[in-house]
Amino acid sequence: MAVSPPRSVGASLEQALHHWRQRGALLKRDVDEPPPDPLSVAISRECGAGGAAVARALGERLQWTVYDRQIVDSIAEDSGVRSELLHCLDEKRPNWFATGLSSFTKDKTMSGVSYAMRLREVLLGLAGHGNCVIVGRGAAQLLTPTTTLRIRLVAPRDYRIARIAQQLAVGTDDAARWINDMDKERNGFVRSYFKRDPANLRDYDLTIDTSRFTIDACAEMAVVALNAMRERQASAAASGSR
Repeated sequence: MAVSPPRSVGASLEQALHHWRQRGALLKRDVDEPPPDPLSVAISRECGAGGAAVARALGERLQWTVYDRQIVDSIAEDSGVRSELLHCLDEKRPNWFATGLSSFTKDKTMSGVSYAMRLREVLLGLAGHGNCVIVGRGAAQLLTPTTTLRIRLVAPRDYRIARIAQQLAVGTDDAARWINDMDKERNGFVRSYFKRDPANLRDYDLTIDTSRFTIDACAEMAVVALNAMRERQASAAASGSR
């Protein structure tokens, strides 16, 4: 028997469905000038650096849907939800989707080929709708930098240990072990499925040490960077129409 996702995930998926349908209707409008390619944000983070908090703050500022690890995994595993995600895309859009899938062939994955393909479908589908913040799951490594603001959140180890110890109400030794395990799992996931090193800062547009700034300040920096991307996108579109 299939296990239903937790209520929080279920509510998030309902919100996501609403988002896809709205964006799908917008992208399929019959207009003289096609809308600009939708933008999205992909956040990669060290454990304890506050990735979830920054993502929530950024989503609230932008009024964008936030997709964390649990939500992305739920979409990938649920064929019905995944199909609706892809169905809501404009069929007339360029073949970026097929290109994105073919850019990572089977021999680039060490295991879980079927899941890897589903995950790529989900990440590309979310980016196709845009107006979303995706946390983890290799989104920063997979999605095109043309329409994706790729952010890496880091912090000193002592800061991260203290933060996790407070969050989980555990001692520093347990918090340190938790961080070691989570970072190993996350880094291994990206290396296994995408053959990329999540610590390679050249794969990101913006790297923030969250120990030096408030959560709100980190989110505001992301907004500034995203606005700069929008301006560059508009400038390129204007140059192309001349």
